Amino acid sequence: MNFNKILITGGSGVLGKELVKYCQINKINYYSPEHAVCNIEELDSIKDTIFKYSPNIIIHSAAFVDTIGCENNIEKAINLNIICTCNLIKCCTEEIKFVYISSEYVFSGDKGLYSIDDKLDPINIYGKTKAASEYIVSILKNHQIIRVPFIKKFHNEVFNNQYCSRYSFDEISDKIINNVKYFGIAGLKLPPEGIINRNLFRCF
Repeated sequence: MNFNKILITGGSGVLGKELVKYCQINKINYYSPEHAVCNIEELDSIKDTIFKYSPNIIIHSAAFVDTIGCENNIEKAINLNIICTCNLIKCCTEEIKFVYISSEYVFSGDKGLYSIDDKLDPINIYGKTKAASEYIVSILKNHQIIRVPFIKKFHNEVFNNQYCSRYSFDEISDKIINNVKYFGIAGLKLPPEGIINRNLFRCF
């Protein structure tokens, strides 16, 4: 696969903006259409965007990430986190690598020190919608799921008692793009440090 055309959903979100910025700085060919141009709630809109841009890779970072909001508006959580993901998957061809940005919320947190092989056991609506989408994404042969816990700004005195090592947005953007880039290049046999499964990668 040539690492030369990335379609980024959710480019107006906090993580999406960092991914776009990273692509701009590193001169990576990307396209992050506005909602009015590519509405992922509508199949025809997605198909039209894919046809016009012909991406090699889709990084799906668009999501309803407000955990409390998801509890209060389950229909919106299902629509944006599950149905929209299904719409994108329906429009993907085998030539497109689909990268799904998931979350540590697919786990309850009771166990700690999770591995990528641990059973999903979400306890809130947001986590359940992300877990559901992980299973759906795995239908595609050419997919990758990246679980990325992140914070807007790093503070030395927070999260130091958690099993989950959180990264700032600029750090996570670098990890996401480089991980996708690594597994988008054929012929590489040994994964870089921290990457265990070419279809599933955790940043925590």
